[in-house]
Amino acid sequence: MKIPGFIKNRGSNRKIARFYHARNKAKIRYNIDLTKKLNKHFIKLIQQNKTEKAYKQSNTKTIHTVQYMNKKYNIVYDRKEKSIITFLPQGN
Repeated sequence: MKIPGFIKNRGSNRKIARFYHARNKAKIRYNIDLTKKLNKHFIKLIQQNKTEKAYKQSNTKTIHTVQYMNKKYNIVYDRKEKSIITFLPQGN
């Protein structure tokens, strides 16, 4: 029996879906175009602890305030998946 691709590659599909969700929220809330290169840059800053604040939301998810080009972004990051989940509204 052949396993459908969406089940076999569940982890990678989840990561892709998270990227597009984060990209959409970044555009709506901060008016920036989150490219794959910029996404990797934000992840690198988070992994190197170059963020202003970090709040633990759960065992794997943290909220980071990342400064980039003189602007602050509130980002929810999943440490287990090593991906950005979403961009929170400004002021949260």
